[in-house]
Amino acid sequence: MKALQPDAVIVATEIARYSIGMVLKRMERCGVKAHPNLILRRIAPDAREFVSSWGDQTYRMEGFDSVVLMYGTVQQPQLYDALKSDGRVLQVFIAGGAWVPRRLAEATRHGAAVGMMA
Repeated sequence: MKALQPDAVIVATEIARYSIGMVLKRMERCGVKAHPNLILRRIAPDAREFVSSWGDQTYRMEGFDSVVLMYGTVQQPQLYDALKSDGRVLQVFIAGGAWVPRRLAEATRHGAAVGMMA
């Protein structure tokens, strides 16, 4: 299993070409790192484990406090359901495209609104 370099940045491929500059600039300013084309395999207390969507290479990431999953226009509530039923996480929210499939701007706006409530 490979450890991803903490400074590795991969451009988010699903963002519209007219929005990408603004989005990447803000992400860079906020210290966000994007790793598209990885499938979340497991969340452990000290790390997250991923597998490449192109092959079978696995990756382990450590040292961060948030996970944001983006799946385009397909609702993906499974992680929310698993965390909610597990009971170890005190507050779990579902937002953006995971709640209702939508475009980036609407999903981001909804995610920000839910994040401000927490």
